[in-house]
Amino acid sequence: MRMKPRKTQSWLWRLIMILAGGGILAAVAAYFAGLSWARNYLRSDACRDLLARQIGSAMHARCAIAPISWTGWNAWSAGASVESESASGWKRMEADGLRASLDWGGVRRGVWRVPAINLDSLRVSMGNASASVASEGGRAFDRPDGESVAHGPVAPAWVRRWLPTRAEIGEVDVRRFDLQPPLVGAGVAVADVHLQARPAADEGAWHVSGDEGRVQVPGIGQPFRLGRTAARFDAGALVIHDATARWSGESEVTARGRISLAGDEGWIISGHVSGLDLRHVTSEVWRQKLGGVVEGDYEVSARPGADVLTTGKVIVRGGVVQALPVLERVADFTRLERFRRVVLDEAKGDVEVQGARTRVTNLVLQSNGLIRLEGEMSIDGRTLNGNLLVGVPPESQRWIPGARNHVFTEAHAGKVPGFVWARVHISGTLESPRENLSGRLLAAMGQAVLLDAPLEVLGAGADALGNSGSAVVPAGRAVMDGGKDILKEAGEAAGRGIDTLKELVPLFPK
Repeated sequence: MRMKPRKTQSWLWRLIMILAGGGILAAVAAYFAGLSWARNYLRSDACRDLLARQIGSAMHARCAIAPISWTGWNAWSAGASVESESASGWKRMEADGLRASLDWGGVRRGVWRVPAINLDSLRVSMGNASASVASEGGRAFDRPDGESVAHGPVAPAWVRRWLPTRAEIGEVDVRRFDLQPPLVGAGVAVADVHLQARPAADEGAWHVSGDEGRVQVPGIGQPFRLGRTAARFDAGALVIHDATARWSGESEVTARGRISLAGDEGWIISGHVSGLDLRHVTSEVWRQKLGGVVEGDYEVSARPGADVLTTGKVIVRGGVVQALPVLERVADFTRLERFRRVVLDEAKGDVEVQGARTRVTNLVLQSNGLIRLEGEMSIDGRTLNGNLLVGVPPESQRWIPGARNHVFTEAHAGKVPGFVWARVHISGTLESPRENLSGRLLAAMGQAVLLDAPLEVLGAGADALGNSGSAVVPAGRAVMDGGKDILKEAGEAAGRGIDTLKELVPLFPK
């Protein structure tokens, strides 16, 4: 009587074990069936369509992906394109040579985890995107290879419950990145940059690092050769945290700033320039006259519809100025050869460039013990216009009769003591600059010979005029020669000399 319960319990346990084993086998079979289905689904056009729609939805754009080839969990596609639905900002992205690997372990956590994506090239266009053929609902359009996106059967409901609904990307590596502005010369252009990106904490944003390649800024002729950069990219802007580049020879440029991806906003970049040879940024005419190495801080900005504005505080190290007409005249007058080639101990100024207009303010050029220039100058196209204070030490005027009394008459006009000053106007063109100092020095010498100077300086004045190379030298020498004879006479002869001066002074330039 007692054995029957034991047999009943034994059969019960066997039944339970069979059912449990069957359930486990069914679960394992279902897992592998689902895995097999998922593998097949990933390789289908339906999955590619779903992926394109999810990318497009996340980017507020239309996306197309070329056919995907799989080797294990590694995928390859010839290309993909994304076209923005927004009226402003970036318009089109095109990628070639996509390679990615899928971590199947992420599926168990409810996420498509892609540790790395590699692209041969990525082009971002800020202009009007090329024409594309939209299809139903705007969710599909021409692929890079010209095929249309296919709509295959969707997954069964019991499989869809297990499929992830979000994606997680570890990093993206782009061998060649290009950024194309709306129009040539109308925005910052980037070419052949090697980029690496990883997701930022906030959704849709990326931390970006780059090296190599070229960056072209409007209004600046030569492109920058990128060294390294660290930036942040999101739907609204590219924010440059730190970047270095080479430009014009071996000069180094650092940069930081913000490039808006919205069409109604501008961009601004600032930084520092060092080691820039002045000859690399001057015209052929001025390349023979100016030398030195430039450094300083700068800011470049632009607004829609406006020319690019560049401002900077510039310092020139080892500056040299030579073969300038005004310096040649001063050298003739003072008999100091140092004026023909002036080595600058201080050279600086604030520069503003917008379109064809360049303005230099707070200009200072000084050669210790020789000359100092202060003031401002503008270049409008090729036309010069400037107002300067020219200071020289008092002792340098001993060879210029009348300079102290008639030209360098301001002792405290400049910012540095130890100089006497004259105001000089610059005009003409870049190729043929003009100044009003030489003529005034000649006129002062003539006045000094006839009115101020004793007879013993007449010879020195005549010699200085003879060496000046000016077109008014014959007239000046005539005045001096006539002045010597007139001053040797007495009484009425002196009066005749004054009358002669009144007639001849207008010959001198004002």
